[in-house]
Amino acid sequence: MPQSARELADRADLPADRLYYHLGQLERAGLIEIAEYRPLARGKVERVHAPRGHGTPQRCRRPGRDG
Repeated sequence: MPQSARELADRADLPADRLYYHLGQLERAGLIEIAEYRPLARGKVERVHAPRGHGTPQRCRRPGRDG
C-alpha cells in the first residue's frame, strides 16, 4: 500500500524527518518509486511512496515543473 513519509513515520513511531534520507536512498536504489503527489496546504506537495512495480504510478503534475 503506497504511503507518505508521514504515514510511514506514524506506523514506526518515528518523526517523519528521520525517514526522508532513507526513502531517498531506497528510491535511488530502485526499490521504491513515487506513486503520486498529494497537494498540501500553502502549495506544498506530499510524495507517496510505493514499492517499485506496485501497479501503475499515477502521473500527476509537480508544481513548478510541469507548467
